[in-house]
Formats: sequence, C-alpha cells, structure tokens
Amino acid sequence: MLIDYFAKRKLRFNLIIEKIPFFLLSIAFGIIAILSQDESSAIKDVAQMFSIPERLMIVSYSLMVYILKLFAPINLAAMYPYPRMINEMLPSEYFIAPIFVLILIVLIFISKKRNNNVIFGSLFFLVTISIVLQLIPVGDSIMAERYTYIPYIGLFLILGYAYVDIIDAKSGIKKKIKPIVNIILVLFVLYFSYLSWERVKIWKDSEVLFTDELEKYPDHVLALNNRGNVYLRKNLYEKALKDYSKCIAVDSTYHMTYSNRGALFFNMQKYQEAVQDFNNCLILKPDNTDALIGRANSLSSLEKFTEAISDYDKYIQLKPDNNRAYIWRGIARLRIKNIDGALRDFD
Repeated sequence: MLIDYFAKRKLRFNLIIEKIPFFLLSIAFGIIAILSQDESSAIKDVAQMFSIPERLMIVSYSLMVYILKLFAPINLAAMYPYPRMINEMLPSEYFIAPIFVLILIVLIFISKKRNNNVIFGSLFFLVTISIVLQLIPVGDSIMAERYTYIPYIGLFLILGYAYVDIIDAKSGIKKKIKPIVNIILVLFVLYFSYLSWERVKIWKDSEVLFTDELEKYPDHVLALNNRGNVYLRKNLYEKALKDYSKCIAVDSTYHMTYSNRGALFFNMQKYQEAVQDFNNCLILKPDNTDALIGRANSLSSLEKFTEAISDYDKYIQLKPDNNRAYIWRGIARLRIKNIDGALRDFD
C-alpha cells in the first residue's frame, strides 16, 4: 500500500483486491508466529511488571534507539533486557522517548507537503518496525538490531534521495557543500567499517559475548546464567558459582539457574546443596527435566534410592528415549534389591 502511495497510483477497487492474498498470508503467518512463540513460552506477560503507559514508554524508547543507532551504532549488545525500575519508576531516558517520537511524527507531517520521499521512507520504517516493537512482548529483550535490517531501507531511501539532491545540484548552497558531504560519507564508511571489525571480535565465543553483555547490563539474568553455563563446561566452578548465585540474587524466580547451579553442586559433590537447588527449580517449573534427572542422581548419590526412583519415574515419562535414565534407575532399583525392576530397566 505504501508503494502504491509512492508510485502515486490512484486508490481504486482493483488496488484493494490485489492486496487481499497478501493480507491473508500476513494474517496467517502472524497467527502462526504468535502461537509458536507462545508454545515455546517466549511471549512474556509483562502486565504485572509494567503498566500500559510504561509499556508505551518502552516501545517509544526502542523506536528512538533504533533511529539513533542508524547514525551512531555504539554500545551494541547481543540482548537488550527490560529496564529495571528505580524507586518504582523507569529510568529517565524512557520518559524522554515519547517526546522524541512525538517530534518525529510532527516532522513527518510537516514534510508531507514538501517531499513524497520523506513520507514514504518514514512510513516504510515505522510500519515494518512496528511489528517488532514488543507491543506483544516476545523474549527477554526489548529490541534487537537484526529487526532493523528491512525497516532501515526506508530511512536509507530518505538519506539516498537527500544525497542525490545535493550531488545533482548545479548552484547554490547545495553545490558548495557537495565536497563536505562526500568527505562525511567517506568518513562514515570508514567509521562503520571499523566498528564492524571490532564488533565481530565480541562474537568470538560465548564467554566473550556474555562478558560483553554483562559489562553493559551487569544484572542481566540470561547473560549471567549463560556465562555460568560456559564456566561450568570449562570446569571453572568458582566462576560459575559466582554467576549463578548473582543471577538468583537478581531474580529468584529464574528457574533454569537453580537447575544449573544444582548441576554445578553435583559436579562439586555437594549433593545436599544440589538437591535444594533442584527442589527450588521444580517448585517454579515442575516439568523441568534437567532438574528432575539432576535431583534423582543427587538423591542416588546420597543413597536415598526410593526418592530417587520417584524422580526417575517422572523423568522417564517425559523423556522415554533417554537410555541412560533407565540405566540410572536400574542401578537405584538394584540398590534396594528390586532385581526384577532393575532387569527391566537394563533390558
């Protein structure tokens, strides 16, 4: 529809008819996207965390930052977590954002009579970015740079037309500033190339990536949990314990970290502490299979085989194809002299 406006096609019935297949496809895939995200628990219920005005401020903030990062892509992050409330209020920049958006809308409206390109480019950006502005909260981030790859086409179109307008000028101020504009363009290319080169280094591996994330957002629970996982795999137990414990201190409802710290305690042969963490995880998420198998193995290590078998039973119901779970349950049954049950598990 915007392209029709840009091409100055007159609004006729056939223009509406030709769009129907696209609307139907958009609606269908929109529903599929929402259902799939909901099934994977990616859609967040932020109603209890933020009021409607606060959510609108968050959306405005994301829009503002997307536009600013087009010109100054600094302080990039792999994830942008939801803001933490300070004295039950959002940080000050979230109050500035709606004013920025309002000014932007006014400028677009003013340019309506002057320039068709500005209207098209601005609306192209706003329409395509609107579906990823977390009006329906998905995931743990309020924004992501990858969401701008298509929307930025609209803003680049405006910049492109402005550049051509200056370069093609035969007289006046535009002709005089032509060399300056070309110098600025070259400097921007070099600057962005350097930033890209440096940013690639941050994606070297998970430890570097999440360390960079935590330098920008020290209390980001997902980054704390994930870096803890990296340290756990490297057997850097003290570092992993520090990250897991801070994650739980920041958000005591983050069930995955209890399970991960439980696995850490298990590896450290602190089985009682492991059981406690697995208990906390299963209170928050009763079907967490990692916590179930972790608690079962911890209870077996404490020689509490009857309790362990109960957890193995629940785990195997959820993960019937894990052959090692049958072996572990078979060993537990063997230890309580349930020979027939053990043989069935081994078989």
